[in-house]
Amino acid sequence: MKNNKIYTADFETANAQYNIDNGITWVWLWDICDIETFEHRHGKDIESFINALSDIAPCTIYFHNAKFDVSFILDYLLKNGYKYSSAKVLKKNRLKTLIADTGVFYTLKFKVNIGKITRLVEIRDSNKKISGTVERIAKDYKLPILKESIDYLEFKPQGYDANPDEIRYIEHDTEIIARVLNIQYKEGLTKLTSASDTFNKYKDYVGKQRFEKIFPVVDIDTDDYIRKSYRGGVVQVNKKYKMQELKDVYVYDVNSMYPAQMCNAMLPYGKPKFFYGKYQYNRCYPLYIQRINVCLQLKEGYQPTILHKGFMFLSNTYLEDTGNEMIELTLTSIDMDLMFKHYHIYDIEYLDGYMFKGSFSLFKDFMMPIYKTKCESSGAIKQLNKIYLNSLYGKFATSPRHINKTPDVIDDIVKYKSDPMEVEKPIYTAVASFITAYSRWTLLKAIQDNYDRFVYCDTDSVHVLGQAFKGEIDAVKLGAFKLEKVYARAIYLGQKAYIGYKVAKDAIDACAYPGYVKDLKLAGCSENCKKAIEDFNFKVGTTVHGKLLPKTVIGGTVLIPTDFTIKDRDLKNAKRML
Repeated sequence: MKNNKIYTADFETANAQYNIDNGITWVWLWDICDIETFEHRHGKDIESFINALSDIAPCTIYFHNAKFDVSFILDYLLKNGYKYSSAKVLKKNRLKTLIADTGVFYTLKFKVNIGKITRLVEIRDSNKKISGTVERIAKDYKLPILKESIDYLEFKPQGYDANPDEIRYIEHDTEIIARVLNIQYKEGLTKLTSASDTFNKYKDYVGKQRFEKIFPVVDIDTDDYIRKSYRGGVVQVNKKYKMQELKDVYVYDVNSMYPAQMCNAMLPYGKPKFFYGKYQYNRCYPLYIQRINVCLQLKEGYQPTILHKGFMFLSNTYLEDTGNEMIELTLTSIDMDLMFKHYHIYDIEYLDGYMFKGSFSLFKDFMMPIYKTKCESSGAIKQLNKIYLNSLYGKFATSPRHINKTPDVIDDIVKYKSDPMEVEKPIYTAVASFITAYSRWTLLKAIQDNYDRFVYCDTDSVHVLGQAFKGEIDAVKLGAFKLEKVYARAIYLGQKAYIGYKVAKDAIDACAYPGYVKDLKLAGCSENCKKAIEDFNFKVGTTVHGKLLPKTVIGGTVLIPTDFTIKDRDLKNAKRML
């Protein structure tokens, strides 16, 4: 049996107006790169790509943002004798996918035929291990090659022979990812995602038996209860400064926000203990999650702290007033403290909760050496340690419920159906609940300390008018604030929607204002659309063309240019709350 080797790959596909109008596409260039030798092989259609796998299988192949490329592979396989199988061991002409019900792709496995034997091929998404664009990754890791560019909208007929520039373009794309994976695999990071890599590293550090004792598995009903307290970061704009042109906005970031809480804060561990009514202090169980019915209203001069969880897919909607009605909330003890500080409580009923043992040392010895190495290094070593730092906490809150989507060909196009839900053992959601709660407390304290000049915040950053900032400022210290950038001028429309101009480091005119670089944050807006937006048209109702929407067609996927319109996200969320 051949040893399983690791490769990266990429497709260049037909995406001209002809393909969009006729609902058909094809692969006109592919490349496979060995992550050890960086040797390349390429071809000009999907059939030759599948055939090439016979020479290198068994193998694992990474595509960056693999969902797009895998649509071409599935189209070919399902139309050439392959059938979906849920079996653990795949047989000849069978394939298996791991695709979440949200459409997120993880793996595709299938066997290629080599005479009378078959060998396994596994397709993975490198973006799950190395986040960011290929261009950004090459720069962050300080690689010896950079991403190039081609006109992907130019019509390429089937059988087209790529020119040297096009071949060099795709080889750079695959080799950039191959070089980073080479580093990761040498470090033993071989899991499906960066979170799994880091989680595995932490479990090895703690030891299996000790880990299971510190973080015992709870039943699914208990996890469902605890999970209701799990909320994300704070993302808010000060209504006072919304939609105004501002000058001299200083942006302060927390040095590694979530790792700071993991090293410095008391976090839960052990088997949780259920209680009825109001939590009563217990020195053995100093942390708790409380379920309440409450009627409240935000105090004047305070930012809202409670991220509403009443609507699926509705994020960053903050509770300001319950309208003289009692609503049910499940909050960590940190969020309870914030609630009493920021809201008028008109009525409250304590229902029940879970209390936890607490420790300051669950992660500190593991995280601090990693943070020190990150701060003292650059390039690949720095990026590798950033993965260790930032990928661990969220793994503890992994949802135990999974729905896999399985592919099939219907009307000559690959479509998906949802399988029955599967339920696995949860990990330890309470840890993630408290890490994010402490992070919100840190950010909200900074906002209140700088309230008169507070403009905007997002998870680990605070934007304020002017340089004066009340809070610990240190460019290196874990958990302290550092000055990240200064906008000479800026406009804030709402959550995840602002534009700022900072002084350029070189003489390149990067935006409408010579000597400045545009920094545009606009959720849902593609990089192509961002080029057409400046401060003079950065307002609700502005429409620009160029947002690309994927559409499954015969052969694979095409990207269809469409319009993007700037909307008032805060108003949209408020309406959905009614």
